[in-house]
Amino acid sequence: MFLVAVDDNGKVVGAVHAIKNGLEMYNHILSELTVLVRPVSQSKRCGASLSFAFLDHVFNNRPDVMRVEMEVVHNLERVQFMKQLVL
Repeated sequence: MFLVAVDDNGKVVGAVHAIKNGLEMYNHILSELTVLVRPVSQSKRCGASLSFAFLDHVFNNRPDVMRVEMEVVHNLERVQFMKQLVL
């Protein structure tokens, strides 16, 4: 599942996604929830808005999902890599 946020000019400023791991016994779980926000849009509640919109969509439209998992990881190498992709 994937959700994208755009600014008034149509430019992507953030995204959120999660996946199912493919095992039938865990089919009710969306895991690896990831929130990405361009540096220019950080500290403007873009990430929080994306997260809430994502969870709202799951709650209202995905009766097959009973749980969403997010692991908070600070990985400086990954942050630098992602900055190269969005700048």
